[in-house]
Amino acid sequence: SAIAGQEVLVDCEGVDAFGNPALDPADLSVEVDVSVQRTPHYASDFSLRGTLVGDYTVGCVSESLGASTAALAPLTVLAGPASQSETLVSATQVYPEDSVEVSCAYYDAYGNPVDGVTSEIRVLPSDGSADGLVVTETSFSAVGAGSYFVFCASPDQIAGDESPPMVSVLPGLPFTWIVDTLEQDCYWQDREIPMSWTVYDAYGNPIDDVDVEVTSIPADGLIQNEDGTYRLTSEADYDLTVRLLSPTAEDAEINDVVVNVRVDSTP
Repeated sequence: SAIAGQEVLVDCEGVDAFGNPALDPADLSVEVDVSVQRTPHYASDFSLRGTLVGDYTVGCVSESLGASTAALAPLTVLAGPASQSETLVSATQVYPEDSVEVSCAYYDAYGNPVDGVTSEIRVLPSDGSADGLVVTETSFSAVGAGSYFVFCASPDQIAGDESPPMVSVLPGLPFTWIVDTLEQDCYWQDREIPMSWTVYDAYGNPIDDVDVEVTSIPADGLIQNEDGTYRLTSEADYDLTVRLLSPTAEDAEINDVVVNVRVDSTP
């Protein structure tokens, strides 16, 4: 037997009809499966290299003499050492604390599966966070929103994954928010009202895509601009209510925010 890619030398010894050693004919060749590489060799008749795991037979043949090996020699090709790994994940998009199952496969330099490799999972944050990252023998979870590369690696052999999968952790449901409201009590008519908000999930990840409603009492005069900002077009005393309409997490700490503002353009 030989491991994949290992050279195996073959000598063909011919005999005549009386059992005497015979000279090698000019058309002497070796007969073996086409997947096995064969070349002439300076010290032996032929050199063989099997790259695919399996059981093969090897024989010597001469068409001019009409002769071939009576008893074929066996050749078993075994997988070589692991030189590359493949990482498979159960999901590529998850939410904080969701468990991602990871499985590992190892192959030798010729793509033959290699069994019995000591393996471990490694997770490298791309734009995610190592804080709250939990890695077990067969899975991992993270709480920081962002992207994570997932590798299978063997501490005993050089067998890395050249194209590791990427898992994206998405923010969870809204849990809390910060509303930055007005800096003064009185504003000029038809000017932008400075209001902004940032919504976070329970793990502190900011959430970009949220549905927020701003209402006014009195309703007349509140205008939303194309860029999402607001302005008040009439002079009056307003009660502005900022309300999150998106679904929220259980026990979310999000309440409506009410702001009182006066619009008066009197110099």
